[in-house]
Amino acid sequence: MSVLKKVSFATKSRVLAPQSFIALNRLRASEQLSPAKLAQLRDQRSSEMARFAYDNSSFYRDFYADHGFSRADLDDPECFYSLPFLTKDHVREHFAEIKTGQANSRTARPSVSSGSTGHPLTVLSDVRAPVRAYEWRAMEWWGVEPWQNGATIDRTHRHGLRQAQQQLLYWPTKRIIFDTLKLDDDALERFVQEWNQVKPQYVVGFIGGVATVGKLLAERSKMAHSPTAVAVTAGPLFEGQRQEMQLAFGAPVYNHYRSTESNWLAAECREQSGLHCFDDIKNLEIINADGSPTEGSSKGETVFTDFANRVFPLVRYRIGDRTARIEGDCACGRPFRRVATIEGRIVDNLVFPSGRVLTGDIFDYFEGSAAYIQQYAVYQRSDYGVEVSLRLTDHPDALPVAEERVGRLRARVGAEAPVSLKIVDQIDVVRGKFRPIVSDAQAVPPPPAQS
Repeated sequence: MSVLKKVSFATKSRVLAPQSFIALNRLRASEQLSPAKLAQLRDQRSSEMARFAYDNSSFYRDFYADHGFSRADLDDPECFYSLPFLTKDHVREHFAEIKTGQANSRTARPSVSSGSTGHPLTVLSDVRAPVRAYEWRAMEWWGVEPWQNGATIDRTHRHGLRQAQQQLLYWPTKRIIFDTLKLDDDALERFVQEWNQVKPQYVVGFIGGVATVGKLLAERSKMAHSPTAVAVTAGPLFEGQRQEMQLAFGAPVYNHYRSTESNWLAAECREQSGLHCFDDIKNLEIINADGSPTEGSSKGETVFTDFANRVFPLVRYRIGDRTARIEGDCACGRPFRRVATIEGRIVDNLVFPSGRVLTGDIFDYFEGSAAYIQQYAVYQRSDYGVEVSLRLTDHPDALPVAEERVGRLRARVGAEAPVSLKIVDQIDVVRGKFRPIVSDAQAVPPPPAQS
């Protein structure tokens, strides 16, 4: 059967998705470049994309001109890293102007963010981009092949006819789906039955959904089959969570970075030592609050440029996540730059009556605690009070460590707001995603400038 699946997959891919099949070979070739050659390719494609945006989008022509850049300036590759950043507000306010003439019903598809930050966003995806090839490359890094049986644990609306069409497309390969929006005992039982019949070689899904399903199945001792790999995305992956999921599924867990705005951005390899940036298809920058590039392993905000989207160019787009570079080479030998686990949206922060804001540095208080803390969530009420919910391991020192870590945060907050600790058995996901920091408090506006 495995030979039939491989032959069927190769045949259908060449017929139904020839560009993806060709693109995969190009992606594999990129892995053979030296780091210097790959950096040169990344910068070249970044400049090309900026020029394309200027030539084909009225928004970018005006945007760059307003910041003092002419079309001739864009011919200099070094100019790219001085260009202004595209923000979410720009996308919301200038959607029609950002679109290019290549956008039509055959080339463009709306992509809408989940709204987990409270502000859903719509962009256009270029359906010509070989996204399947990006996924196939990552799967190769995890030791699985795209023609092998797989499982998806996700919030999905692919049911009935749509699911049947998807199954037919991949036949004889089988795909099973667990919809995290319908998480109940009956759904779990059906998933387990399918799981043990299909025996998927890999699992893909949002971190929160995969962690929750894995925990429930482990508690029921239901999993009789172990896949080759579990791949998770859409949030920070804590080491305690990784270890728990690996025990539940009996397989290594790999982190990867995707977004509604631009599909694949980075993925771990089998070394599990950071996410390799997809430098040949995206330029992933990390910047400080003032827009300057971070140095060394300092944390900052992620910014990306998508080389393949010609219907809705995203050039130096501030996506709002946080991460840090990982210096040095990966043991796998691949030339791609690496980043640490993605820490979530910058808008998920704590605000206080004085106007002070705590952002991604909140994560620092829980680093290195995987042996004691499996998962945490920080919630700030409208009255500015902060509640830290923790799921602890069975380690005898788990509670003292938890109290000490929360004590650090309490000291940082000071007298501005109370910080309480709550030990829980489960931390819920929000619409299928895990949100580690949620605040219902209103930011305090700065005082008016003195005239």
